[in-house]
Amino acid sequence: MVPFALTCLGTPEVRGPDGDLLRFRTRKHLALLIVLAVEPPFPHRRDRLATLLWPAARTEEARHSLAVALSILRSRLGADAFDAGRDTVRLVGGRVRTDVHELEHRDPADPAAPPVVPFLDEFDIPDAPDFQQWKDAQQAALIPVMHRVLSSRIDHARQHGDSRRLETLAQQLLRVDPLTENGVRAMMEARAMSGDRIAAIRVFERWQSQLASDLGAAPSQALARMADRLRRRGIERPGGTVLAPVPTEQWQERVFVGRAVAFRACHEAWCNARGGTPRHVLVRGESGIGKTTLVERVVTALALEGATVARLQCYALERELPFGTAGMLVTHLLDLPGASATAPEHLAELSRIVPKVRQRFPALPAPQPSVGEGARIRFTEAVMALIAAIADEHPVVLVVDDIALADATSLAVLHLILRRVRDLPFMMILTSSSSLDDEAPNARRFVDNAASIGLVQVALAPMSAGECAEVLDALVGRGPEPGPTIRRAILAGAGGNPMILELLVADWQRRGGDCLALTLGSMTSRADNPPAEAFQRLVERSLAALDGEARAVAELGALLGKRMNDLSMYTLVDLPVARTMRAMTALTAHRLLRDAGHRLEFANECVRGQCYVSMAEPLRRLLHALVADRLVVQDGGAEPIPGLEIAWHMVRADRLADAIPYLLAGGRESIRRGAPHEADLALSTGLPALTGEARRGATLLLAEALQELGRWDESLRVLDSGDDAFSESEECCRTVLRIVARRWLGGTNPTTVREATRELCLIATRDIGIDARVKAVAALPYFLTQSRCDKTLADLGGILASMIHENMDDYQRLHVLLICAWRADQLRHQEEAQALITQAIALVEATDTASTIAVRIFVGAGLLHIERGDYAAAQPFLVKAVGMAIKLDNDIQLGAAAAGLSIAEGRLGRTSEQLHWSRLGLRCMPSGDNGIVSLSAAYERSVALCLDSRTNEAVAEIHDLENRFKHSATAWIEQAWQLIKADIYQLAQNGRKALTIGAVATSGSNDVLHLNDFAGPFARWKALTAVKSGAVAD
Repeated sequence: MVPFALTCLGTPEVRGPDGDLLRFRTRKHLALLIVLAVEPPFPHRRDRLATLLWPAARTEEARHSLAVALSILRSRLGADAFDAGRDTVRLVGGRVRTDVHELEHRDPADPAAPPVVPFLDEFDIPDAPDFQQWKDAQQAALIPVMHRVLSSRIDHARQHGDSRRLETLAQQLLRVDPLTENGVRAMMEARAMSGDRIAAIRVFERWQSQLASDLGAAPSQALARMADRLRRRGIERPGGTVLAPVPTEQWQERVFVGRAVAFRACHEAWCNARGGTPRHVLVRGESGIGKTTLVERVVTALALEGATVARLQCYALERELPFGTAGMLVTHLLDLPGASATAPEHLAELSRIVPKVRQRFPALPAPQPSVGEGARIRFTEAVMALIAAIADEHPVVLVVDDIALADATSLAVLHLILRRVRDLPFMMILTSSSSLDDEAPNARRFVDNAASIGLVQVALAPMSAGECAEVLDALVGRGPEPGPTIRRAILAGAGGNPMILELLVADWQRRGGDCLALTLGSMTSRADNPPAEAFQRLVERSLAALDGEARAVAELGALLGKRMNDLSMYTLVDLPVARTMRAMTALTAHRLLRDAGHRLEFANECVRGQCYVSMAEPLRRLLHALVADRLVVQDGGAEPIPGLEIAWHMVRADRLADAIPYLLAGGRESIRRGAPHEADLALSTGLPALTGEARRGATLLLAEALQELGRWDESLRVLDSGDDAFSESEECCRTVLRIVARRWLGGTNPTTVREATRELCLIATRDIGIDARVKAVAALPYFLTQSRCDKTLADLGGILASMIHENMDDYQRLHVLLICAWRADQLRHQEEAQALITQAIALVEATDTASTIAVRIFVGAGLLHIERGDYAAAQPFLVKAVGMAIKLDNDIQLGAAAAGLSIAEGRLGRTSEQLHWSRLGLRCMPSGDNGIVSLSAAYERSVALCLDSRTNEAVAEIHDLENRFKHSATAWIEQAWQLIKADIYQLAQNGRKALTIGAVATSGSNDVLHLNDFAGPFARWKALTAVKSGAVAD
């Protein structure tokens, strides 16, 4: 059995195996559980426990209170949770796990580890002083353990550059021990790494004052120096020890995400270097991937730990200038503390290449004459002497960006330094944006000799989707939130590259719907150039280096998008297969394309966008026209061409009139195959250019796509926008979509349900297009499950009978089959319902339909199996429905699938799964919904809690949901809720209250059954109340 979880650090609480909170009416019951769980699992004398918690009561009363408390705990934890005798009681081992016992066994890297805060913080029992003393003793015993645990977690956060976690842990440690130096150091580091240098200094000064006041002590020398470095901010202080400043302002409003492993590698190299064993790092990755951010983060952290940092950037213009990079290195080193201690003969040698040395030290002797290789070696030895002099003051970290752009002589100098430097606190960090194969021989030597020079390579890969989403949330901050379509486009456009992500977000914030992220996929005739040149700079050098054929492939490939691997398309620019493949190989070598396993793709959408807009606009229109014509020809082949793809090429070719049929057809295709977000993007961007019938059709399709995504309020805004005059059939479609949206936005009542039902029936019988009538019929169950109107159910049979033989496409037929099956099930014609739903499933699979109608069909199939008692057969259908609903982001359909799955799991004896799915089902439905899905989910959840011996929670759940169902004006809902409550109270062993509620559910206006779904509970409580009534009469 999964144990209960008892939290003792901080405010105490108990959670069940499914994570739900257990409630206690009095603190003493929880305190008893805490004592039994925290202390060793030996038998505790009842007298001691009674005195501990009820000291003011007489012995008999205290023992009685203890017995009542144990009874309450058994009802929550299970009857076998305690091993109790007349004089002793013991909590059975393994039944409850506590955070106290697990404190030292947690992985320091676990981000889900609970906070380390004082034991039973603010949990007091004023009339139990012995318990207070017991609590104080436990707190004192835990302080050393908390110190060790928090220090371990702080070290891990520090080594991985996680400043947010570092600050949280520092706050926890200072709360446990306000005067601990490790805590204040971590807090200072966290504030500095977040860019708030002033706050870091204030933290130190407040702590220093408190330390002196309370203990008469002073900070350690290391911590005082950290504060001095933060105060300096690059200004030389007269007198005293010269300290290097710590730059922190660059981290304001910036996050550090997804590079913890790379940060750890750099920090480990630093720890070795600080100990006198030089270790160096080469950070490699494409432009914008985060090398600079990583290195800056590492440099800030190391500077806080006492390092002196010099950083220089290599430039292509200086690649042919001997000693260019080495000269810049010397210039940077001269400004560091300790440089003036370098021997004069070495400074003189440096002045031969770097005139600034003699300007700084005019009394230097003349350098010794040397030429050729000897001059380079003497210069290298002088640089090493300069580094050694600086390292005598503080450890030295040297950062060289874009090492591949350095001149050959400087590369040789740097390589020799790495080979010869020994026993110094020295570390070099190199970065490179080039692949190893593209680098010059002198640059490759660093990698070839990595083992001998102590070089560790760190390759930065694109960030994961989750990491990009976290960066996006941080960039948006408290400003307007991008909608799902724009958000998806931005993340796809970034391709895991954080710099591109930042540029795309900034572009969206400036230009909204006209942003670059939507440019490529939008249904507009033009693709504007990027709003800033930053995108162009990412790829312009690579494009300029391409030959004519490779550039033609890059530009046409950008235009083709996902079809870029169709080599036959390149014949449009007179390139046969062999030359196209050779060009693609060149593009891959230039890192414009990347190997995605079974296909090639652009490195990211930004690269594709730059290749796309680099074409002259007339040429781009011509290519779009040629591609569109070829796709139209191929559309009749074995593999159908998506209509939206053809429409996009036609729109970009300025052939809007030709594109309209493909745009509308493509929107319908995307909805039907479960990709409504594609239809949303295409239709929302293409709508402004449309007029007349095309605009009205696109409006209805866009509203339908939004409803597929569960975005009901947005669909209403689309339907209510504009003043176009809709045709009768179009107006009926618009009315149906409005009715459905308002149903799921909440606020329905019997009157609105009746009106909606009547309106839908009228539309379903009008002489209009089949599509509007099918939509009306498909929406009727949303309201008939509320009203349970037998007349409308009968009328629906006539509507379906006349409709089933009409000419309709497969997608429309799916809707009709589902509603026929649903009606048959309502009339208890289960064999007919099963045959119809089986036919619908076959059609779903044959047509690859993945929209909400497919979800509803699979839910229906699962529920039919449940009604027959075949719960194992129901589960696969419901699991598939859950997966499809999650992909669509449609909470309503997910709620229905989850509620059905909770029924199946519960009947199969899987209580924890029953709890999970019923909770999800309730959460997905609108807060005011009181339909059959919400009722079923509430019932399954309460039953599962009772079966898990958590009856008090089940009763509390019923109380929480009372207002949702009790006062419904619909008779069947009120009756069903009373039957559910009666069952739950019976399971909770409150038979008297269960009978009272059962009588209400089966008498008076509820004397007859209102809904066949609850026939079993109705018959049971009708019989039980009749027997009870007869017994009273006798």
